[in-house]
Amino acid sequence: MKTLLLIVMGFLSVEAIGQQSVFLKIDSLVSDEHYDEARTLINRSAKASPDNKTAALFANKTAEILITQGKLDEAEGVLKEISSQGDRFLEAVIQTNLGFLYLNKARNDLALENLQQALNKFQESGNANTRESAAAWPT
Repeated sequence: MKTLLLIVMGFLSVEAIGQQSVFLKIDSLVSDEHYDEARTLINRSAKASPDNKTAALFANKTAEILITQGKLDEAEGVLKEISSQGDRFLEAVIQTNLGFLYLNKARNDLALENLQQALNKFQESGNANTRESAAAWPT
């Protein structure tokens, strides 16, 4: 029984590390302005993703790329379609990106509102202001 548990935990650890490396690769492509390659990797990875939370994180990455490219209306559409499924941390990530979007649209009122709500949700999720949580979360 212990052996089976260790094997299952090993697979879960490998999957988490694999997902983290995909997000790091996406970030690297974006920083080098290889947006199309990053979106291709996101789409491929999202289709292979076993859970909705990871798929939502990939959608957030897509929105971040669109914001960076100045495609603000398209990014807003992507962000509004993401389902957080009641996960407060994921809701906070989405609202952070909405805040970033509204800053780029020069809607400081909406940016402030979304960023404040994001902060509140981060705090509610127990992940407020912790570098460890931010480093562990693949966004």
